[in-house]
Amino acid sequence: MDRRTFLRASFTTLAALAAPMAKAKTAPRPANFVMLFIDNVGYGDLGCYGNGEVKTPNIDRLARQGVR
Repeated sequence: MDRRTFLRASFTTLAALAAPMAKAKTAPRPANFVMLFIDNVGYGDLGCYGNGEVKTPNIDRLARQGVR
């Protein structure tokens, strides 16, 4: 599967999951999705996974506030 097909399938799936939430009138809080597609980054390359050399404050903040 090439990158374009993967991205198209991912966004189509997210749109299908978000559609029922958009129609709900009594939803207390809308769901937020943030998907990061990063190339050539290993598991330990981000600060939220223990790397102290490379500074990634915005990604670290997202990791603290959400689900990794």
